[in-house]
Amino acid sequence: MKKLTLIISILLLALPVIAQETTELMAPATPEDDLKLSSEDVETAGMTKWLVFDFTCNYPTRYEEFDDPETELPVKREVRWIGPALGITMNYDLMQCSNMWVIERSDLLNKFQQLWRSKYNTDRDTAFKDAKLDVVSLDVSQVEGLNRAYNADYMIVGEYDKPSPSEVWVKLRVLSADAPFEEIAVFERTGLFEELPMLARELSRDILNEFGLFPRSGTEAYWEEPLTTNLDAYQWLGKSISAGHIGKMISFYERALEQDPDFFATLVEYGKLLYFDKDFEQAFIRLEKTTELAPGFQLAWLRYGNAYYNASTTITNNLNYMMNPEKAPEGWEMVDDDKIKNSVDEMLASDYLWKALECYEKAIEVDPGYVDGWVSVATTQGQLGMDAESLASWETLISITDLSDAAYFNLGKSLWNVDNDQALEYFLKVVEINPYHVGGLYNAAALAQALGKSEIATNTIEIYYGWAPTDHSYMERFNELYMTAMGSM
Repeated sequence: MKKLTLIISILLLALPVIAQETTELMAPATPEDDLKLSSEDVETAGMTKWLVFDFTCNYPTRYEEFDDPETELPVKREVRWIGPALGITMNYDLMQCSNMWVIERSDLLNKFQQLWRSKYNTDRDTAFKDAKLDVVSLDVSQVEGLNRAYNADYMIVGEYDKPSPSEVWVKLRVLSADAPFEEIAVFERTGLFEELPMLARELSRDILNEFGLFPRSGTEAYWEEPLTTNLDAYQWLGKSISAGHIGKMISFYERALEQDPDFFATLVEYGKLLYFDKDFEQAFIRLEKTTELAPGFQLAWLRYGNAYYNASTTITNNLNYMMNPEKAPEGWEMVDDDKIKNSVDEMLASDYLWKALECYEKAIEVDPGYVDGWVSVATTQGQLGMDAESLASWETLISITDLSDAAYFNLGKSLWNVDNDQALEYFLKVVEINPYHVGGLYNAAALAQALGKSEIATNTIEIYYGWAPTDHSYMERFNELYMTAMGSM
């Protein structure tokens, strides 16, 4: 078999879910990232992929003003938090259904920003500013092109209003996840404002009934009652999610827990904020409690694993910066204290990576069809040198769903110089799923050209040309490959 050299490898989704906030140029792709693990209880038929957006507020102002019927005193009550609270409820509920892949609310925005960076060749700060995915208005000019990278089947959008101080009205729409966003189903409910968490759960059940979905095994306790029966706790969760400032978010999460100390949804979201803020000690505490309160909730185990994974990565980076100061980011300095974020303990980094894997494996144990869990298991196994296990995990993932570009990309890398025809099929599948996956595009084109399939190579490069700006950072490489392929035809 002809020996080939792989030139470029960009992983947009091949890192554990914790690392999807960044899109990094990786080392040249080799079979070293492959993995192995198996699952016997995986449901394979008819998996659909869903995007859940925040709900639009139809109330004319941010605050509702009225006279309290008991005290007759004027009351001013914020209502904008209802949209993100409804969105997170839909997100959590649908994750507990069989054969559904639901993109987490926060990851929806993060990935959109990654894609924006790739398409428009911008830095992270610019993408964060310019790629504010409008999760409320569904601006087609923003979503129409980039939404292809999600390759989703359905998206949920909605709106709400306050007909009176004691009532809330909600309209939920299920749309096809590609232009022209055909309306598939509509649900409307009006209920007591004090019972908003229950109304949200009823809307989730409306979706299940309409689409013939069903709760996955082991989630019976989850569906017995809403996320919380405490409206104040629910309100502070909604405010926390949409606050946009770490200090405010921490304060609001704490207030939610004051109202309901066992509100596991708050603990899950709070834990994520803490580990991204590198407060790993507190993140471990919040997320461990979450797994005790809701041991069958797969996202709790994933986030617990992410905390350990992020901690391990931070320590490894500290070691690298200490040994190579020129690679350290501006402002980085060694701090001699007991905080995990400042540690340079190599053994601790390794220990945390193994603990992350344990949590990820628990996530897929409670939910064998959990796509994000399998991605995290497979990637972490690869980092731990468990190549055979890693490979099998990626293979299990494509038996669960054919919508994971990360799985096909890693399988393609594993077969490079082993079975190049099959590797090419996998890279082409990556492009089919996500036409903005630069590594998939280049690897498919380069491998096709090396195999004498110049037409496939040029067609693949033209997909890249279809969206990449002329100053894109990899334009020169694609141009060189395109000229070679055209000269071979």
